[in-house]
Amino acid sequence: MGQVLFYNVDDLFEGKELKNEKYKERVERLFRTLEKYARALKPIREEVREKTEGA
Repeated sequence: MGQVLFYNVDDLFEGKELKNEKYKERVERLFRTLEKYARALKPIREEVREKTEGA
C-alpha cells in the first residue's frame, strides 16, 4: 500500500475540500487501491470468521 502524506494540513483544505488537485488525485488513488485490497481479502476474512465462530 502506498501512502499519502499531508504537511501543513490547515493550508491544504478549504472547508472539506482539498485546495490542491494533486493531493486529491493521490487520495483517490489510495482509496481505489484500498478498496481493491479489501475486495481481494474478503474471502479470507470470511473464512477466518467462520473458523473462529465455529470453534
